[in-house]
Amino acid sequence: MNMNKQLNILNRVLARRGRLIGNVTMKKAWMLFAAVALGCSKAQLPVEPLKTNTPAAATLQVTAINPEGQVIDQAEVYIDGEKVGATPFVNDELAGGAYTLRLVKPGYRVFIDNLQLESSKQYKIEALMQPLGPTQGELFVTVDQENARLHVMDFSQNVINQTTSRETALLLSPGGYFVSAEKSGYNKSLVAVAVNAGEATVVNLQMQALDSAPPSPAIILSMADSALAGANFTVRWSSINATRVDVDFVTNPGLQGAAQVQFTQVGWHFVRAAAYNENLSSTTVDSIYIYDTVTPPPPAPTMTLTSDPDTITVGKKVNLTWRSTNATTVNVDYVSQPSLNGSAQVQFDIVGTFTIHGTAYGLGGQAAAQTTVVVKEVSPFTMTLSLTASPDSIGFGKTALLQWQTNGSYVIIDHGVGTRGPAGEEEISFASPGQKTITATAYGLSNLTIARQAHVYVKEAPQPLQPVIMLSVTSKVDVNAPATITWLSQNADYVVVDFLGTVAVSGSVEKSFSSAGTRFITATAYNARGYASAIDTVEVVSQPVEDQVADIILPADAKVRADKGEEGYNSLNVASFEIRKAGYYRISAEAWFNSGDDQKNESFYILVRHTNGTVSSPRDGNAGVYMVVEDEAGAPHTSTSACGSFYLDAGTNMIDMHHYAKIASLYPQFINVRITGAESVSALGFKIVYVGN
Repeated sequence: MNMNKQLNILNRVLARRGRLIGNVTMKKAWMLFAAVALGCSKAQLPVEPLKTNTPAAATLQVTAINPEGQVIDQAEVYIDGEKVGATPFVNDELAGGAYTLRLVKPGYRVFIDNLQLESSKQYKIEALMQPLGPTQGELFVTVDQENARLHVMDFSQNVINQTTSRETALLLSPGGYFVSAEKSGYNKSLVAVAVNAGEATVVNLQMQALDSAPPSPAIILSMADSALAGANFTVRWSSINATRVDVDFVTNPGLQGAAQVQFTQVGWHFVRAAAYNENLSSTTVDSIYIYDTVTPPPPAPTMTLTSDPDTITVGKKVNLTWRSTNATTVNVDYVSQPSLNGSAQVQFDIVGTFTIHGTAYGLGGQAAAQTTVVVKEVSPFTMTLSLTASPDSIGFGKTALLQWQTNGSYVIIDHGVGTRGPAGEEEISFASPGQKTITATAYGLSNLTIARQAHVYVKEAPQPLQPVIMLSVTSKVDVNAPATITWLSQNADYVVVDFLGTVAVSGSVEKSFSSAGTRFITATAYNARGYASAIDTVEVVSQPVEDQVADIILPADAKVRADKGEEGYNSLNVASFEIRKAGYYRISAEAWFNSGDDQKNESFYILVRHTNGTVSSPRDGNAGVYMVVEDEAGAPHTSTSACGSFYLDAGTNMIDMHHYAKIASLYPQFINVRITGAESVSALGFKIVYVGN
């Protein structure tokens, strides 16, 4: 008898006497629950443990729904046999690989699926959980060894199922069952379990390597829920692998059998049965409530359930009508919170034969009824689906309105939309620019499907949505001598600089420090989309400092592309600057990769021209005399990119920016895919830092 059954009977009897459940009564119920638990292992699936996390993790999102599409919350989620949470469930720390997903929820059949996850990808699982009827329970059995012979036997030890599968699920009538697994080289594994109506019972058999130990015994005990004081009731038991059995209140019980027992005292009584062999034992406990003749048991409830009509076509409704007597609550399939007597219309959208169950619960027990509805296909039937996206061209960061309608049951839409009803609309956005194709597939009767596509062109963003900032600080100064702090920002609403506070969006300020030491200075630019930061250092020393060569930061608006020949390859004199001391200078660019992964060859390099006609190339090139700044994967973003170290003459110098496509045939090592499109890339600014002679 399960815990809910114990408490329901206890509440009914005590309620008739005008008493509440007290501490002593609840203690008895919990003691019973603990004892019953000894007879059935609840350990989870004995397979390999969860994978350890890796930096490139997969993201798994799990939701559960019933056949009507309603969300089921708090279904327990198990991954590789370990309980990890409940629906709705998200785990973004799973390493790529194979996993077993299992969902368990009272009132529903166990859901199981085998997953193959890839790192850095997102997976959305919508688990369809089938409800259990009020007169059946599910037994879900796993065994940790391949090709083990699995047997399920009833109370009389008749084999009702045998298989060599590691997992099996059975719909069974409530009662006690034996489950065993056998394999050459292993000890036989055996347990006794109780299957309750409307519940799923999970049993995991773990087999041990063969040794001299005798097989474990198992025992099942069964008796009525209640009986009259002084009247006989029947206690039944059945055991396996036992040499001796003890049953409370039964003299010399056999290994299986039945006996008449009676109690004269009103209240709860517990009966314990134990099975023994050479060195092992197994125990189970059941209970019965004894009542007196002054207050006899309440009358049993009755239940009727009918459907009108009993045959319909898909998409039509039937009228369910139910009547109950002597009931306190009623459950009817497909009806939410039914009254004790009533009717409701239910629509069926899938072809098939449906058995609808109704159950009345009362102080005198429960009564069940059922009716059958046959749902036929509408003939002829042609699937239709419309899909539009408006507008068909949007700016990066904007949304398009997706609208769909079908005469099917549901629609699955890609680009992260997922499963939706037969008609609807939804705003959709994209992580990168380029031509986007949205595909919707509608599913209908008899596995009919139809697909439609809509197209949206996402324009490249002319500038980053978030702010950009560059920072330069004098590298070394004397105590109390001024250090120059210079910053340059774009697309910023305001800027905050360490030691200065909130300042103009671009500017230059002298700041002195009264003590020696290294100062780290951060400048942060903000707008409604977010913020960006840059950091630099100044070393404050106690001795005089030689004249420093100041860093130079320059704004730029340079763009090169691969599809316009020499005109697109080159952007000349994108920034010019004066230097007073010849030597080596390290140049970095604030690069704007504005197409995301739609274009995979947004690469460039720079050269520096002096007014005297000389051209400087980097001494640390990665493609001959050139240093290629490689395309960076991901959504559109800015990046501070090293362009190389150049020897520059004093005077006026100018930066020329070139697309990598110009030299790709000579140095193809940076080609990610065949260069066919624009592959445009921009530079928003440059920083020039003196590194010495």
